Amino acid sequence: MRKSINDVIGDLFNLASVKDVFELGEAILEHLNERLDTEQVEHDSDTVAKTLHRIQSGRPPRVALAGMTSAGKTSLINSLFGDPVALAKRTPDTTSAVLRVTFSSGLIVYDTPGVGGDEEYENVTRQFLGIPQDPDLDAVESVPFQSSPEAAVRHLTPHQIEQEAPVDAVLFVIDASRTMTRPDRALLRNILLELREQYGDHVIVAATHIDVLNRLSADERDKMLQYVSNVSDGDAVPVSVGDDGTGEGLDDLVLRLSRSMPSDVRLSKLQESLVEERKLERLSFVVTEASSLLAAIMLLDGGSDEEIQILTLTLYALVSQHYAVDESTWLRCNGDAEKLSEHVRSKGVSEQNKPRKPRGFWENVRAAFFGEEFYTTVRVNKPVGVDGLLVLLPSYYHFLYTQSSPATSRLGEPEIEQAINERSSKMQKLVAKRLTSKLSSELTQLMADLYKISEYDTNHPI
Repeated sequence: MRKSINDVIGDLFNLASVKDVFELGEAILEHLNERLDTEQVEHDSDTVAKTLHRIQSGRPPRVALAGMTSAGKTSLINSLFGDPVALAKRTPDTTSAVLRVTFSSGLIVYDTPGVGGDEEYENVTRQFLGIPQDPDLDAVESVPFQSSPEAAVRHLTPHQIEQEAPVDAVLFVIDASRTMTRPDRALLRNILLELREQYGDHVIVAATHIDVLNRLSADERDKMLQYVSNVSDGDAVPVSVGDDGTGEGLDDLVLRLSRSMPSDVRLSKLQESLVEERKLERLSFVVTEASSLLAAIMLLDGGSDEEIQILTLTLYALVSQHYAVDESTWLRCNGDAEKLSEHVRSKGVSEQNKPRKPRGFWENVRAAFFGEEFYTTVRVNKPVGVDGLLVLLPSYYHFLYTQSSPATSRLGEPEIEQAINERSSKMQKLVAKRLTSKLSSELTQLMADLYKISEYDTNHPI
């Protein structure tokens, strides 16, 4: 008897590691190939293969490090990702160049020359990041670039920058303890506005040396923080790094950095890159990465049935990488991903009546003498949006709740739906504008509230 996709992928969720995913994936594909060569079997095989490929193929993030000179950029990167020598290998001949540093996890950090004031190499950073150059400084046509700390400096054109050094997110560093003049603040603010125009939600601002401000009087501290707030539009994360730093704010910064990643970046690669004490705890990590997948599903329309099924499978496979999941539990939690994804897809389809010309003798008579109008029903695809989320999230919430066993009471479906509906207006606007990153952030906060993950309430930008 032919087995459905549900039968053959059931064991996919009896897993605890990526290695297990691929071993079982190979067995599933082999099983499917042994069956009759029908269109359905080919579709089943293709869907499983693409799901497994998505789990494997997520790439590491590429982060550009920019900001004020001597603001603690190197100390900040070392505090997040370790390797204290990686960004320190600068020489007088290379301070004007963009330095690419590749960490063992695959994470890439582009260390750029400092900006602000009358920095000699500010336009190098501007050209590399694709924002307008300062006309008061020497213009640059190409960017000096080091592909590694040991490599020779070579020059990249703007086209070559896009090919060899694409940027996913910008981590902009401001020294909160440094007294800035009014022109300095105006310049930094303009640079940040230009970066946000270029990179949108993928710009994160870190305000360093908060430990220094904590030693000032309350009035002095508030004044310095207000300067930073004015520069960053109130969106800077205060942090303390370095040998004398307390590590204050770094967990919040990791959350912001995770939320800012594009959908094609696997957050597991970022998680792997972090030093041990900065890694997100397991439930927080799964919630953050699941939010990116949910956002991608909400933006798909009713014609994207395979993509919706693959992303739904990936959601459950994500949990299987972090918790030991057995098939019976998965099924008990309404984990029938094929049926679930089909229900989600149906929310991205609507029927509309469109006017048509009368057909045949009698319809023409009715139209001519009685003014009757005739319509045809057509199928229209639209993003599944909040309606799709209302279908998918309750099932996923209960599935993850069962595996993670958080120290909170389990919510019922009406409570989950109420929480979604309270945010529905904002999320629908984000779907309409296709603001994936902001939608992912909104979903992260929604799921954090459902599971009452306190870490998401400690993010206090200034």
